Amino acid sequence: REYNIKMTLKCSFVICIGLPASGKSTWLKRWGQPADIVTLSTDDLIEAEARRVGKTYDEAWKGYMNTAERLFWKALDEAIKDRKHIIIDRTNMSVKARKRFFNVLNDLDARDEYEVNAYVFGLRLPPIEWLTRLGDRPGKAIPGHVLISFAKNFEYPTREERL
Repeated sequence: REYNIKMTLKCSFVICIGLPASGKSTWLKRWGQPADIVTLSTDDLIEAEARRVGKTYDEAWKGYMNTAERLFWKALDEAIKDRKHIIIDRTNMSVKARKRFFNVLNDLDARDEYEVNAYVFGLRLPPIEWLTRLGDRPGKAIPGHVLISFAKNFEYPTREERL
């Protein structure tokens, strides 16, 4: 007998969700960066630019955020086209923010190639710990109104988001 078996291994697409300083990037650094996984973060791009030009994150953010956004989405497109495992390290607090990732997967005809998982960080983090973490990031201050907006826009991820 002959059997034709088609086996397809899906790539991982991990979306990290959480307020700034909730532990997303720290978790990724502790976990390590295997060579076959692409981690995408606008913060990493801004921090690299800040080091390059000798500025703080806040100083670099003002003039570089738009460029970082463009580079982020370009790198995402490339990673999907190359069928890489992907981790997204951003706040991703709302369905609307996460929907753009699914749109890119659909646009690149890669929807069925990826298994998507979402991890939520910091929901049980005591407020004093969160405030301490925010304060432990010299040169990287996020205005209170931005933090409140992030928190107000939080929506739990659901399977239906991918539809």
